[in-house]
Amino acid sequence: MSRQPNKSEDWINDARRRLAEWRMKKPDTKAGQIRALWPEIREALGQGRSLRSLRDWLKREAGVAVTIDVLAVYVRRFRAKEGVPKKNDYQRQSSDFSWQPVAKSDSVEKGPTAKPA
Repeated sequence: MSRQPNKSEDWINDARRRLAEWRMKKPDTKAGQIRALWPEIREALGQGRSLRSLRDWLKREAGVAVTIDVLAVYVRRFRAKEGVPKKNDYQRQSSDFSWQPVAKSDSVEKGPTAKPA
């Protein structure tokens, strides 16, 4: 004897399916469109792609028209949400010539070129 799903189960499954379909549609705002593509954008930037080439690709391939300045703002915002330090949050370590994050409490004067107190 097979069990027929009742109407409330049908409604739930149907609503879930429609919600999944709706999520796959292009977001209404540019911020939403860029957020939806953020994992791929982050990867492209990590591989050395420029904001200009990324902006051109977004316009040509995804239909997302933004200026480089606006794209840069979105990139900064999304990186900040992920906790990625800004460029000026790094200081060079003179001993090994590598860049290390600066703790929020450290000041620039405490860097390797600062005069001792």
